[in-house]
Amino acid sequence: MNRVIYYLLRIYVWCALHLYFKKIVVNGANTIPRNGPVLFLANHQNALLDALVFAITAPRYSYFIARADVFRHNLIARLLSMLNMQPVYRVRDGIKSIPKNKQTFTWASGVLLRNECLLFFPEGNHSLLRRVRPLSKGFTRIVDEALVKNPSLDLSIIPVGINYTDHTGFRSSVSIYYGEAVNASLFTDNLSALRDVVEEKMKALTTHVENEATYHDVIRKLEQTGPDYLDPVETNRRIRLIEKGESPGRVVKKQTEKFSIRLLTYPLYWLCGLVNVVPLLAWGWTRKKITDPVFTGTIRFAVGITVVPVYYGCLLLAASYWVNGIAVLALGAFCVASLPVYHGCRPGNLSGS
Repeated sequence: MNRVIYYLLRIYVWCALHLYFKKIVVNGANTIPRNGPVLFLANHQNALLDALVFAITAPRYSYFIARADVFRHNLIARLLSMLNMQPVYRVRDGIKSIPKNKQTFTWASGVLLRNECLLFFPEGNHSLLRRVRPLSKGFTRIVDEALVKNPSLDLSIIPVGINYTDHTGFRSSVSIYYGEAVNASLFTDNLSALRDVVEEKMKALTTHVENEATYHDVIRKLEQTGPDYLDPVETNRRIRLIEKGESPGRVVKKQTEKFSIRLLTYPLYWLCGLVNVVPLLAWGWTRKKITDPVFTGTIRFAVGITVVPVYYGCLLLAASYWVNGIAVLALGAFCVASLPVYHGCRPGNLSGS
């Protein structure tokens, strides 16, 4: 039953994410083993969106470990459990909760021992900074427990890089890069070396600024070159040149929005805004209550997949009393397209910013 719910939710989330993001780029998914246990280790920059992007792009049925604070509300906890998620606790969740991780790690190693897939975020926290933070020992505990119980386990570890053009913005883009598998059994006696190898591979798959002290200066210079954050290989090449004090390439001038084009799109902008007045007001009210900026994208998406379909359903139901079926279908199609169009017609967005 759980698998049925998982795949139904996966289809719904797939559709919603393809409306939320302008583009979703997947690289290397064809190299993921179709059989046997796989531990995916991904960078963590965008709260629950990271797990959802993985869930709709990985070709295999998977389980997840997520930070415990997202399980605080019973309803959300039940939904996450239906999506095969289990909590991992940190000191900030309360020192008394740390022993609960033993149960979570045993559950995680059990997933691998059943020859299934598990996603883990080994950085131990999340951040909007475009860099891979030092990896925690959590994932090595899972690997160690699985290999102790089954020394012949053919466990593949796949590093994953998730890259956003804008972490918090609607209609931004995202790329997910699956790296080459690492054979965990080669590091049975040296799990710290395994952690180092995986960390370096994750840095190659993710936009990564090595020195946190100079992070903002490096990003400022990188932005002047018009980087494609969906391509971590080219972006990291430019970053390495900047860090060496060399020129990363020519400075790209941003296009300015033409007044005539802006004037022509205003009617469409206001029409789409009027159609979506309730979801926009709901998001505006919710946004004021966000205390951690990292959750902005996740909460925006959560509002979108709950408030928006309910509102559209009510709108179409009301319209069905006044117009025929074809007109209702046309209105439904316009509703689905209206939020992306509204965002695209916003002043400042026409130039591609």
